[in-house]
Amino acid sequence: MTTHRSHNPAARWIWCAQCRQRSYLARGDAKKVRKQRHHGAKGLAVFACPHNPGQFHVGLRPAALGNGTLTRTQLRRNQLRLFTDGATATN
Repeated sequence: MTTHRSHNPAARWIWCAQCRQRSYLARGDAKKVRKQRHHGAKGLAVFACPHNPGQFHVGLRPAALGNGTLTRTQLRRNQLRLFTDGATATN
């Protein structure tokens, strides 16, 4: 039995060179992959790529975001600065 790429959300990804991880072209695909491949894993979130609009990653949410010491805006700004300037990100 063959699985067609169009019916398998885990096969529909591209490589994000800036973030160095898989990038899904639809939030729904990323959510399905999180549920299917990482069933029961704690802390995994689907989040938008800070560099490429319309692409989504599956990964761990930063602890500072969970406890309120860092906002999503600050996180995005830090990620962009880290990859454009090469500077160390701080909150």
